[in-house]
Amino acid sequence: MFDVYDLLNSRAIEDHCRKIEHKFNTLETACIICRCTHLPLHTKRDYYKHIIDTCEDMKVGPNFHMDPDIKLFSVLQGEIERINLIHKLFVTETPNTVYTLEIQAYHAYPAERYGGVFATRLCIEDYLLKNEIHEDPANFEVRITKHWLSSSFQSSFSTEGEYITARYRQMRGAKNWELMDFWSDFKDEPYSKEHDLQAFYLNIPHPFEVGDMVYNNTIQEREKPMVIMSIPEIDPTRADSFDMQFSCFWTTPENGVYADHIGSFDNFEFHSGKVDGIDRILTGVQSLLREEIPLNVFIPAYNIIMREHATENQYMWWCPEAVIKAGLTKEYVK
Repeated sequence: MFDVYDLLNSRAIEDHCRKIEHKFNTLETACIICRCTHLPLHTKRDYYKHIIDTCEDMKVGPNFHMDPDIKLFSVLQGEIERINLIHKLFVTETPNTVYTLEIQAYHAYPAERYGGVFATRLCIEDYLLKNEIHEDPANFEVRITKHWLSSSFQSSFSTEGEYITARYRQMRGAKNWELMDFWSDFKDEPYSKEHDLQAFYLNIPHPFEVGDMVYNNTIQEREKPMVIMSIPEIDPTRADSFDMQFSCFWTTPENGVYADHIGSFDNFEFHSGKVDGIDRILTGVQSLLREEIPLNVFIPAYNIIMREHATENQYMWWCPEAVIKAGLTKEYVK
């Protein structure tokens, strides 16, 4: 019914898994479906049903979040029921509710293009039909939120309280907006960590190593280079999806090189484009991590590039103790 390789978010990981002929077990397949960024929610639900109908059940544990005896099919059935319930609550017109609309850049921090309050979901759909996004729609996402108004402020509107947010995307080359997922917080919501596939650690092979220059394919600045600083040694029985984040070096004109967890490795691709501007520092970082150059070569190169591209005020995004150990004083800490 589907090729699991095609559902991987990273083409680098897809190529690696195909090359080593990795065979995905049932749990890995379910997690890949759940984490797929280009698969509409109704298709994910159909794929979960297909797994239940055609695959062999297995225990999901030992796992950080749940009882080791819980079976995968019970998790998938719970997720299917949750999707169906939330969808029904979202599309059913109910009293004392309003809908809000946001159109914003895909995977960007809030960069709202439009915000409004509507009496019904159909009003929003009518608005979207009459107001096309003239840029490439694939660069944007539509968020429609249904809010339940409490009795204390039924005549007004507040973003607090119970809600369901539906997130839509239009894939490049497609004509229709597809429902990708729900975010929700309402009374008696059927949520539990035992049914949260997003929280599972996806334990699959990858080709990445310390010193590799990569980019995260889900962020707004596509192909923004970063260098992998460390890859944690994970015990899958004590891990969750947060442990899929690698520590990486980035650059900014304000701070030079800094380290952070930049998304999960299943969204990483190898960076093969030209590195210029302040990002040239990352070439030196990469060579230093691979022990191809000594520190006394990297430091002068770093200083030259920073003088060319840095802003006047330099701060260190580290704890004060680390900054002092690095030879600076506390005024450099932001």
